[in-house]
Formats: sequence, structure tokens, C-alpha cells
Amino acid sequence: MIQNKDGSRFQQKRKERQKSMILSLAIGIVLVLAATVAYQLFSSSSEPAAKQPETEKKEVKEVKSKKNKENGDTNEEQANKEEAVQPETPKDEKVVVTDQQESGVIEAYTNPSWQPIGTSQSEPHTTQFSKSSQDWREMTQTLAYAIERNEQDFTILFLGNDGVNKAVGTIMTKDKQKYKVHIEWIEGQGWKPTLVQQLN
Repeated sequence: MIQNKDGSRFQQKRKERQKSMILSLAIGIVLVLAATVAYQLFSSSSEPAAKQPETEKKEVKEVKSKKNKENGDTNEEQANKEEAVQPETPKDEKVVVTDQQESGVIEAYTNPSWQPIGTSQSEPHTTQFSKSSQDWREMTQTLAYAIERNEQDFTILFLGNDGVNKAVGTIMTKDKQKYKVHIEWIEGQGWKPTLVQQLN
């Protein structure tokens, strides 16, 4: 009987050590994961923001110099034209004019600060072009966001497929300006504008 008690005590202590070791290991894993996630959140948000303005300025300058060479315009004339055509954006946002040779396009631009508009839809996402669908409503909100207008200020002339998880919309504002807006689906975050083209 004495051996039986000693054997069971030994087994109980061994089980307690195992439980303690498993608990310690689980806590360690959770701490490592939490530290990794925190590091990624803080390092990814600060690095690109610091590097973006430099590259954006270079891209805008390159586009301006190409246009000046191609058109033969003076610097003042070119600056006046660009100021008149570019949409207003907050001071911290940079609009990058892209060099497009597509017929019917007055100008094209992207904005690196554009973010997905958010979604109430679940994954996996299936694009739906039915006017009564939630997807259509979110695509319409994205078009408005891209051209910095209210949804009531424009009419959708076309909204259709532009590839996998991409769509393109042609819209006309109440003041008769036409835009072609390219958008893409960002998983779990919703639609995001990628390119705006002002049309003739």
C-alpha cells in the first residue's frame, strides 16, 4: 500500500509539472505572437508614410517635365493648366497625375492615400452588378469617394466588370463632367479606387 501511495504521488506531481509546462509554453507563444503583431502594426504604418512623399514628388515632377517637353508650353502656362484641372484635395494628400495616351481622356490620376471604404459583406466576395445589391451600393460609394462628390451629384452611365475583383464605372456629374473610375476589391476591407480618368 505504501508503494501505491508513492506511485500515485509521483504521478500527480508529474501531471502537475506537465500542466505547468504546457501553460508556460502557451503563455510564451501568446506573448511572442502579440509582440510580432504589435511590431508589424507600428513598423508598417510608419515606414511607408515616411518614404511616400519623396517618391510622389519625383513622379509628379517627371510627369510635368515630360508634358512640358511634349507640348512645348512655358512653365507658367503648364502650371496654370494643371492647377485649373486638378481636383481639390486636403493638403496632406498627394495626387499623382499619370501619363496616359488613351483617346478621350483629359487627365488621369491616382491618390496613394485612397483607402478601402469598408464593407458589410462577408468573404469570399462575389461581385454583384445588380442595382439592388449591397455590392452595388458600396461600389457607388467608392465612385463618389474617388471623385470627391456626393452620390446624389452624379449619374452612373456604366458600372461593370474590369477583371477579377475589379470594376469600372463611367459617371457624369450634374455639371456634365464625365469620369471613368477604376476600383478594386480589397479582401475584408471593401472597394478601393485605383484610377480616375476625366473624359472629354
